[in-house]
Amino acid sequence: MEFVFWQNVLSIHQSAFVRTLAEKYKVTLIVESEIQESRKKSGWQIPDFGNSEILIKPKDDEMECFFKSNETIHVFSGIDAFPMVFKAFKLATKRKSKIWVQSEPYNYAYGKTILRLLKYKFLGLKYRNKIDGILAISNKALECYTAAGFHRARIYDWAYFTESPKLEDDLDNKVDKSLLPRLIFVGSLDQRKNLLTYLPTLKNCSAGFSELSIYGSGELQNVMKHFESDKIRFYGNISNSEIIKQISKSDLLILPSKFDGWGAVVNEALMVGTRVLCSENCGASDLISEDRGRIFNLNNSDFEKKLKELIIRGKIDQKDRMNIMSWSNSKISGSAAVNYFDSILKFEYSAENNRPVAPWKL
Repeated sequence: MEFVFWQNVLSIHQSAFVRTLAEKYKVTLIVESEIQESRKKSGWQIPDFGNSEILIKPKDDEMECFFKSNETIHVFSGIDAFPMVFKAFKLATKRKSKIWVQSEPYNYAYGKTILRLLKYKFLGLKYRNKIDGILAISNKALECYTAAGFHRARIYDWAYFTESPKLEDDLDNKVDKSLLPRLIFVGSLDQRKNLLTYLPTLKNCSAGFSELSIYGSGELQNVMKHFESDKIRFYGNISNSEIIKQISKSDLLILPSKFDGWGAVVNEALMVGTRVLCSENCGASDLISEDRGRIFNLNNSDFEKKLKELIIRGKIDQKDRMNIMSWSNSKISGSAAVNYFDSILKFEYSAENNRPVAPWKL
């Protein structure tokens, strides 16, 4: 098989899956740009896509070349989400190519639900019979595309998949010596990530943790810094590789977003055995169960209750951390994603009888 991926940037959320797929098949990755400036400032680095052939912002005639064979499988990031990707998508429909779409939920926050639903209903009417399958990134995405009229039988659970980190030291050497758990937040300091809403609660609960380390920058950082103390500390932006090290030293990642199509920092935490407390509006809440953290409801205001439950559990011992890491490597690694993707394609194109189930849902 041969695959062409059409994406907006060279994303650290895509590299583990695409690189592992390229170990088995011919893979071309076509993007609009290398990486966004905002992402560079927040610590992103260009990831390793292994054997994949990478093409950046192709010209029209270069784009045409990828649609000569109807056997090539084209995977698009969204439908009408990025100009170049949408242009290629429309070309694929004209050429009757094998088309797959991987997509986060459309933004149902901030009162945009009706307008977004109408847009995707229109896209569904126009294109649903031309799409072989949709890889819905989170339960919310599955609900969104089903509501918009896309064929439910062709919608599969999907996710983002981050790299399995290579931690140089033993886990014992990476955990601070405090008897209290260490908390961490990684993300933009803005309205959407919603940390400011919960800083008063975190401050009131600070006797129960050694430190809340906050990494990131944004429009609300000056307001948030009023909460800075010996327990709540701000560190700005650092490289993604350094972020992984800091998460691995922590016991609990907090992600209270009002809306997050996924929230790949949750993957990064689980990959190093760190528990997670996130809102149900994070797509990556799909990955959280009792032993891996808690999910809180923005409307029920149960953040404090769930936070205290996790603080009382204390620091993660090595056994629990290794259990979370083992689950992550078997369920949400690049190789797990490729095996699942293979089973989806066999089901769709080779008349396999059993519809595959996402490994993180087993």
